[in-house]
Amino acid sequence: MLGQPVGLDCHCYAAPAHSLGVKHTVEVIKNMIASISNEIKRAPVATISSAAGVIFAGITLFLAILQFKSGISIQSGDISTSSGDKDSVNVGNLFLAVSFFASSSFTVAVIVRLIARRHDLAALFLSVPMAALVNFVTVVMLYLAPPKELTKDLFTSAHDLVLYSSVFVFLIVCGRAVLVDLARSVTENEKSDTTKDKASDFNVLSILFLCALMVGIWSTLVFKGQLLLSKTFLPEITTPHLPNKEAKNA
Repeated sequence: MLGQPVGLDCHCYAAPAHSLGVKHTVEVIKNMIASISNEIKRAPVATISSAAGVIFAGITLFLAILQFKSGISIQSGDISTSSGDKDSVNVGNLFLAVSFFASSSFTVAVIVRLIARRHDLAALFLSVPMAALVNFVTVVMLYLAPPKELTKDLFTSAHDLVLYSSVFVFLIVCGRAVLVDLARSVTENEKSDTTKDKASDFNVLSILFLCALMVGIWSTLVFKGQLLLSKTFLPEITTPHLPNKEAKNA
């Protein structure tokens, strides 16, 4: 008589434990969907662009793998003296470089954006070395797996293209938050309602000027960082031409 209720109790509590696990999983999925929807509402351009960048990176990586399976091998070594047709393009290496840059740049930009929610100044300073490192590793990928025979002039173009692309990615993912902070700080300086229209026009120009100044300083620091990394760890062929120094030496 005493042992029978114990067995019944164990049998009765087995089913609720399983149902609690299912409910917990459902709640986690609901919370994930809610957080994703809130993130899209908060910053639709950044969220959609990040998702599109990840999908684009995955597609290009898949295409690169298909090219490698079809028999195209990665070329490496001394690029300036490599044999082959200069106009031929290794499609697999091209997709590989694009996939790496898209995935790494969007990932780093999202990380910087998440850090900026709590530590905006730290995120601003951290974004410079992280972007410079991504650009440098992309140049390393181009050196180890070149889409075509690359010369010093082409590496100069590659450095510029990587820099412009990283600036574009960071502006899409992190630019809105910076713009909102600047707009708040500038609009707080409005004095009275009589000068509201003139102050608004002045505020718009001030915000645009400050944004252009910040983008210029940020891109200069990032480009300087990727140049120093290239000079330190890569051969001279990967270092772009510097017109100012060449003019002084001449």
